[in-house]
Amino acid sequence: MKKYIQLILSIVLFIGLTNGLIANDRSIVKVGSDVRIEKDMRVEDAVAVGGSVYVDGIVDGDAVAVGGTVHLGEEAIIYGDAVTVGGTIDKTEGAMIYGTTVDIGSFDFKNIFEGKHFFGGHRGIPGIPMGLKFIPLIGLLALVLLLAVLIPTELGTVASNIKNEPIIMFLWGMLGVILIVPLFLTLLISIVGIFLIPLEIIAVILALLIGYIAVAIIIGKKLLRALNNDNPSVIFSAILGVLILWLVGLIPIFGCIMQTIALIIGFGAVIIAVARRNKKTEEIVIEPEPAKAIETKKA
Repeated sequence: MKKYIQLILSIVLFIGLTNGLIANDRSIVKVGSDVRIEKDMRVEDAVAVGGSVYVDGIVDGDAVAVGGTVHLGEEAIIYGDAVTVGGTIDKTEGAMIYGTTVDIGSFDFKNIFEGKHFFGGHRGIPGIPMGLKFIPLIGLLALVLLLAVLIPTELGTVASNIKNEPIIMFLWGMLGVILIVPLFLTLLISIVGIFLIPLEIIAVILALLIGYIAVAIIIGKKLLRALNNDNPSVIFSAILGVLILWLVGLIPIFGCIMQTIALIIGFGAVIIAVARRNKKTEEIVIEPEPAKAIETKKA
């Protein structure tokens, strides 16, 4: 889990400051600038946050632009999905998209950045939990895309926990929430523990975020499968699920309850995923001792 925390922290710290992030050897993620896939290039995923994606080559995975446009040249080939949030998909004749085309262009991103849409102008009990109020919708979608590209396997594991045992995940999430304050107080009474308090806060926030996205993936997949999409991608499912949760969150009181339940279930699923992973890692394989040679004595 530690390496995943370091990875996500790096994303958060450098978001808006870095020109490009390489998700893996063949995936390109850029923040604040455009992604260009030339004719002689072949990549896994191409993701631009605050920029556009220009494809003239081959994308084996998904081409995603948040706050920009996906431009496809005449020789462009996308074997996954083409997704744009707040932009359009500009497809030249001859370009091929083998996956799903998603064009979510009806958002007023200026107002979303200012929080006018995300907070929904609520008074009193908000429609969205306090922990998420500090992340505007566009920022949340950007994090969703980055995590879906960088740790799809881990998100899938957490989502599977939720799908298979939702009630147990909710109970573990409640226990985790209850133990946050005692753990904080325990750390507070020691000098070394005081320095660990920021790590606890970061770990809790990351666990809530990852769990929330996992819940969104399940919601998105259920809806897509109901629409006869038998094999929806993680990115598409996550984006759709987050948007649905966001819309539900705009409903006063009920939205707050549903968002809180989603956070708690997701939090519990992350706790279980980490516990099971650590248990599996710590298992010691005991090898049987080699049989001792039996010496026979000559009579």
